[in-house]
Amino acid sequence: MENKRLTLQEKMVRIRTRIPSLVKQAYSEEVSYDFVKIDDIFRYLTPVSTPN
Repeated sequence: MENKRLTLQEKMVRIRTRIPSLVKQAYSEEVSYDFVKIDDIFRYLTPVSTPN
């Protein structure tokens, strides 16, 4: 594979293929649709830290 600089879109596609599917949920009775919260995304993108 040649050493090429990836575009932002290409990087996002690679990231997306490495994380599991994010499932939309109903978080509030005040809205009538399901959605993914930023906290759900952050949980998959942040590595688990181990206590020292």
